[in-house]
Order: sequence, then structure tokens, then C-alpha cells
Amino acid sequence: MPTDDDILARELGKIGERGGTISGLLPKVVGIGASQGARFTASLLPTETYTEKLPLRIGAEKALKLSFSVLTKLGTMQTETSTDAPYPLLKAVVKAGFLNMNPAIVYLEILQGDAGSCEITVTAAAKEGLIKQHTSEKAVHRVVSEIKQQFERSNS
Repeated sequence: MPTDDDILARELGKIGERGGTISGLLPKVVGIGASQGARFTASLLPTETYTEKLPLRIGAEKALKLSFSVLTKLGTMQTETSTDAPYPLLKAVVKAGFLNMNPAIVYLEILQGDAGSCEITVTAAAKEGLIKQHTSEKAVHRVVSEIKQQFERSNS
């Protein structure tokens, strides 16, 4: 199972490859080189995390469906999650940071409550360079904002 660092390096490599092919005269060669360079650089960068808790006035099952809907809208679901989590856990790659270009891995954990309420923990991890873009924090805020918007729409 790939680690968060592996996934982030892969996603940054995709961005490097796209950038290399756009600017290069030899698209395939330049794109591959840019991809490999981005992956290598990502392995050297620290991974920053940010977490926020969101209480909701819906049961855990509805919160899980809402969270899945939000993550599929904002990012790409990741299926290689750990099965030993005590609560329902969703994982996706969501773009955030400057112009929503940087990948962040977002985890949504649905904490048990009663039939009418629960709490969601939203955690994001992202690579940060010398110029901090606060990618993980922005990813969490994007997800929390979208959850709140969809929750309001469904209850109005």
C-alpha cells in the first residue's frame, strides 16, 4: 500500500509532467524528466498536516454519504485506506494551495454520535517548500466549507 508521501510525490510528478510537456519542444522527453524531477523533489520536502473537527446534526451514515459526495466532487477518491480504523474513514487527493494546484491528501473520519448528530474530523497532509502555501489548511477549509454548503442545501 502506498504511503501518503508516495501518493503526494506521484501527484506532484503529474503536475511536473504536465508543465514539462506544455513548455517543452520534445513533449514526451521533457515531460518525463519534469515528472521525475518533481517526484524526487517531493521526497525531500516536509509533509505538513492540518486538522479540523466539524460537528453535524445528522447521523453517522448520512454524514458518510455527504462526505463521500464532497470528496468525489473536490478530488479523487483513494481506495487504499487502512481497514483497522475504529471509525468510517474516507481518503481523497484534493487540490489546494495557490490556484488549487497543489495536491493534498484529505482524510475524513466520521466519529460516532447518536442518531441525530456526529462529528467529522477532517485532516489533510501536503508537501510544503520554502514558500509556504498552507496547502493542507486550505484543503481542509475547502472540504469543510463544501460539507457545510451541501448540508445547508439538503436541510433547507
